[in-house]
Amino acid sequence: MRTTLALAALVLLSGTAFAQDAAPAGAAAPAANPSATTSARTPVETPQFIEQAGYSGTFEIESSKLALEKAERDDVKEFAQHMIDEHTKANEALTDAVAAMGLEIAVPTVLDAVHQQMMDTLAASADFDMDYLKMQYQAHQDAVSLFSSFAEAGETGPVKEYAAATLPALNEHLDMLPADAKPQ
Repeated sequence: MRTTLALAALVLLSGTAFAQDAAPAGAAAPAANPSATTSARTPVETPQFIEQAGYSGTFEIESSKLALEKAERDDVKEFAQHMIDEHTKANEALTDAVAAMGLEIAVPTVLDAVHQQMMDTLAASADFDMDYLKMQYQAHQDAVSLFSSFAEAGETGPVKEYAAATLPALNEHLDMLPADAKPQ
């Protein structure tokens, strides 16, 4: 129970971190609810989007690698392998989009502090399969919000096209999650 509460707190913090990063200086902070509608979310600038998308994708890959090691359920392992494959391709496509824009910004390939703390909590989980799936659900909700906002109002160019092209896969990942991973 303690692990589940810590996990829930970390997931909420990660969504709040995304929301706070998205607010321009001097603007009112958007809602801390990471699954708030994209119209209520202030779009991020291109460098922020690249950073947040990179950290998000890296978290998906690393947490899914951990799931391949620790998960007990076959459906969880299958989902994890799919996430590794899909998010590896997505991170490569983001790197290509950044290069096509001529930006000298590196797509993160390591975890930031928030995502590392989530990984640490997940690694110590007593109910790994369920905690991994719930974390995946929230992480994908956050990613859909980020990508939707940028695809709608981001700077025109290859990175915005990447966001729009990646969004359907992120929604598909939400749909792929087992029903027990989704809030009732």
